[in-house]
Amino acid sequence: RSAVDTALALDPESANAMSLYGLGPEIRQLRIQAFERAIELDPGHHRSFYRYAMEMKKAGELHVAEQLIRQALLFAPQDRRYREVLEEIIAQKG
Repeated sequence: RSAVDTALALDPESANAMSLYGLGPEIRQLRIQAFERAIELDPGHHRSFYRYAMEMKKAGELHVAEQLIRQALLFAPQDRRYREVLEEIIAQKG
């Protein structure tokens, strides 16, 4: 946690640091805000889309999660983990 805080202090415009920050807060809305800010900072940051998708999947927001994981796949089509998550979401949606 302190490494993420340090990274953000050194570079508050770092999408990666902001995305990692989103993994920490107990409050869901704060996690969502961090992922959205990371995507705003770098619209091609596939890890932020993935992390945001996992948050939405966990919350049962499967339609949103599917859109987000598809965005992650646009930027990192080789990532097998993203394809697996997409398959899980589609299966859960029926």
